[in-house]
Amino acid sequence: MPSSQSPDHKSRLPLLLVAAAVWIAGFLWVFFRQQFPNNPQFHRSDVWGELADELLAGFQSDIPGTPPVWTKQGLQDRLPPVLQAAMLLIAAWGAGSAATRLLCTKIVLARSEQIVFQFGSGLSLIATWIVFCGLCGWLNPVLILSPGAAAFLLVLTRKRSDSNLHNPIVHIPARELKWTRAHTLILTTVMLPFAAYLLLGSLTPSSDFDVREYHLQGPKEWFQAGRIFFLRHNVYTSFPFLSEMLSLGGMVLTNDARQGALTGQFVLATFGLLTTLAVYCIARRIGGTSVALLAALIHLTTPWTLRISIIALAEGALTFYGAATMLCLIILLSRSANDQPRNSIDKSGESQPESVVDALSPAFFGLLGLLAGSCMACKYTGLISVAIPSVALVAWSKRRILLPSQEAKHFKALLAQAAFFTGGFLLITGPWLGRNLFDTGNPVYPLADSIFQSPEWNQEISVRWKPAHAPNEHNVQNLPRHFMDFAVRNDWTSGLLFALFFPGLLYVRRSPALAAVTLMAAWHFFTWWAFTHRIDRFWVPAIPFVAVTGAMAWNLSRDVRWRWFLICAVVISTVYNIQFCRLPLIGFHSRLMPLAKADREVIRSDFQSLNQSLPANSRVLMVGEAEVFDVTFPVVYNTVFDDSIFEQWCADPSNPNGLRSADDIRAILNREHITHVFVNWNEILRYRLPGSYGYTPWVQPSRFRQLTEAGVLADPQLLSVRSWSEMTEQERETVMSWDEHELLRSQPDKLGTIWLFEVH
Repeated sequence: MPSSQSPDHKSRLPLLLVAAAVWIAGFLWVFFRQQFPNNPQFHRSDVWGELADELLAGFQSDIPGTPPVWTKQGLQDRLPPVLQAAMLLIAAWGAGSAATRLLCTKIVLARSEQIVFQFGSGLSLIATWIVFCGLCGWLNPVLILSPGAAAFLLVLTRKRSDSNLHNPIVHIPARELKWTRAHTLILTTVMLPFAAYLLLGSLTPSSDFDVREYHLQGPKEWFQAGRIFFLRHNVYTSFPFLSEMLSLGGMVLTNDARQGALTGQFVLATFGLLTTLAVYCIARRIGGTSVALLAALIHLTTPWTLRISIIALAEGALTFYGAATMLCLIILLSRSANDQPRNSIDKSGESQPESVVDALSPAFFGLLGLLAGSCMACKYTGLISVAIPSVALVAWSKRRILLPSQEAKHFKALLAQAAFFTGGFLLITGPWLGRNLFDTGNPVYPLADSIFQSPEWNQEISVRWKPAHAPNEHNVQNLPRHFMDFAVRNDWTSGLLFALFFPGLLYVRRSPALAAVTLMAAWHFFTWWAFTHRIDRFWVPAIPFVAVTGAMAWNLSRDVRWRWFLICAVVISTVYNIQFCRLPLIGFHSRLMPLAKADREVIRSDFQSLNQSLPANSRVLMVGEAEVFDVTFPVVYNTVFDDSIFEQWCADPSNPNGLRSADDIRAILNREHITHVFVNWNEILRYRLPGSYGYTPWVQPSRFRQLTEAGVLADPQLLSVRSWSEMTEQERETVMSWDEHELLRSQPDKLGTIWLFEVH
């Protein structure tokens, strides 16, 4: 510890270390004794049992229930999407390199920070360009790659000698920057193999409902149409879709929706690695190389990082852009006039002082705005969780950044910075806001309908939407339970996150930058608790900030006993996390299983059957079914928060409780080229359970009996059943409330859940 500390503090420090050690040991003890909330038949201790079995078996390559590690066909299957993803990544690097050269002209960056900003800005710009091409109907490989490829060639041919993109800003002791053999060992034996495993997992066909309902289904429909347009039947595709544009780009490059989805998913997985690098950069500026490697290790081996990377959700990109935005803020905060003296290294290796005016170069605020805007362009919540607090942190730092002699120029500088920030922010968010404004009259559709009142929204859906996407209570007495859900009772979290977070807080008073990181972690928890429906993956964007704060526990003391205690805790938790990530509990990781076999693992049996058996001219109306990415035949469907197309076509306008005439319904179905009607009663049941989203009461078993008797539909084909006795009492009561529910129970102990009707 610094020698300037008072004797009083020195005498208290061992007690703080003891208390911190007790907390870490106690937290990990509680953590490892938990069962998995989503898999209550398993406990975390079972993972240690699996590891013990592996050790006793001599580290067999395969774990029961997991795909084989290696097949030649699996490798061949994955090379095309990897090469196509490389094309997108090269284009993104070119665009991002050009952007950082323009926006970071007076900011000295380490090589690792350059990579974060180059790929971060580049992927965002490429995705935005794909949006523009899609809106114009220009979805072809040459057009979507041309700007990035041109920028890539331009950057390669321009060999600039300026030092601003080659040397790090040094705010920490030189000994903390030294790369040791221990660092190399950690990187090569743990982090690099795990990163490779993560990228391999991203080439797994997704089995997640939301992904197959809209994250991939929306891009698939736009790819098939050759343009981006308003999907009235899928409200979720009106959300900002920045990360999904990379999936669309993959589909355009491969000229195939399914292989393109893998290409896009591989690109999305790089966000997990880039987030780890951003965590490293943030922690390195605050605490040095050792702290940075620890923070990166914590983030990378947290099971959520792998899970998000093998599922094409928006949280991976949102998490990265939140961390990259924080890195921008740390660079600004580190140049505060109230901080310790700042030096940079010039080409000769000499330390040179930096001016505060350089730190306030307005162009850098353009990069900050671009990254913050990318958060909102990934997901609306990015506005509240990242963009707004970023502006607040900049405003808070103004008094610390500006020197008294600069007060006269303050207003002019503020205007320039605000203009660059707003320009960068709107460059990325503008296409999404503008598209929604044009399509629906509401720039943030379907949110804020009470303000914008879109004609595409109605009161009935709004009544169901708001409670389904908001917390069901705000009782502060429940905060401890919610925190435990956040920190402990979650399948894919890491014990290291909060075991080290609270000891790391002891360092906050020494570093304003660390205080900003910690406040951002707390803000993420608050917004998750206050504004969302508290799905566990919604707090994944907080993990980088928790990891950085926790890693600072390493710098609490140089005492060998403290360091070895931390090393033991980190090794135990990391071994557990790696073993957990090899198990099916992480989700389906296909490894190098042949893709045809992997598809059979994730595509529902009813869809597989229909993909093979339906005639080539089939077009199917889906009722209660929206998870349609895996079907290969044309479909008409709607999500639960869209008007029921079946009801619109079949309900009598003069008597909403009745049916149109058989001739009218038949004419509508023929006009829409519908050959079959597919009904998923299992999904309808899920939506109608108390506390769920709700589903139009018009759809009842009796409707299909009437249509069959009228000769509009043929007798149904049963595709799937459920055991009646194994359903919950609440499920059985809900089914029995349906009109003529007996029609679904052709067998006493079976409920027919999926039916297919042919149109006569």
